[in-house]
Amino acid sequence: MRSCPACGLAVPSEVCPQMPSAQHWAGGDLFVQPDWAAIRCRECDLVYRSHALPLSELARYYDALEYESFETAQTYPTDRIVVSEILRRMSSGRVLDYGCGVGRILQQLGSRFERWGIEVNRRSAEIAVSRGIKIITEEDLDVAGRVGFECVLVTDVYEHLTEPVQLMRRLLGVMKPGALLLVVTGCADFCPRGLAIHEGWYFSPIGHLQMVTLRHLSWLAQRLGLVLENATRACHYDVRLGQRVWEWGRLWLYLASRPGRFYRTSKLMRSLPLFGKASGWVNPPAVCCARDHVVAVFRKSAATLDQEWG
Repeated sequence: MRSCPACGLAVPSEVCPQMPSAQHWAGGDLFVQPDWAAIRCRECDLVYRSHALPLSELARYYDALEYESFETAQTYPTDRIVVSEILRRMSSGRVLDYGCGVGRILQQLGSRFERWGIEVNRRSAEIAVSRGIKIITEEDLDVAGRVGFECVLVTDVYEHLTEPVQLMRRLLGVMKPGALLLVVTGCADFCPRGLAIHEGWYFSPIGHLQMVTLRHLSWLAQRLGLVLENATRACHYDVRLGQRVWEWGRLWLYLASRPGRFYRTSKLMRSLPLFGKASGWVNPPAVCCARDHVVAVFRKSAATLDQEWG
């Protein structure tokens, strides 16, 4: 069993039932997720997988993953919140997007900002460059960051990190005093009611290694000397009303067809064909319309001045 990726401790306060291994395809290659359980850390409250792919396999998976599977021509609701939070506080400046994808968010900021990105997927990085984004590698980060960034974005990335706190600390080292750090990721506090954490769709992707909680965000701010200005709950996707009704309806059927769940149903209702069908579902249906993400805005305070800014 892995120790907590954030604080390094191996003292869980909660362990969800073990989930079986699963197969995932990327770029024509097969990747196998080992048996795992969702563990909530007693110290920092991060919820993480007990077992994950080796680092070399994760790197190969991300490189092979078709960017079309996670990118869109449109912005996500969380993207729009991020852009709004930035523009409310800044009119220009140097912005770094760690894991920028095809430059979806940076593109919305416009040419008033000096836009930098780090992206491990080669095809996504090429598209970002064509959109005017300056792509650098992690090895280039210290050199590019000598002038300092006024804003750093970590959107849809925190859940993938094997050592999240170490990366946050490194990013702080290239941020100017008073700079913004915006983190967008899944939040275990906002899982649909009635579902255990490990049953939600968020742990389905093989690269999703953990989920934050609001307490974890507060712990992270205290650990790194940041100020947590606000945390906004949001849905990651734009979902039409009909799709929302379909997803919530299927989830209700799944929960109502199982004894001891949150919903109470009469014997007559359980005899209906729909309930019989739902009782045979092995896993709960995905609910992508839930407001299960958080947009956290941190600010680097004077207390976190690094030597290079002294």
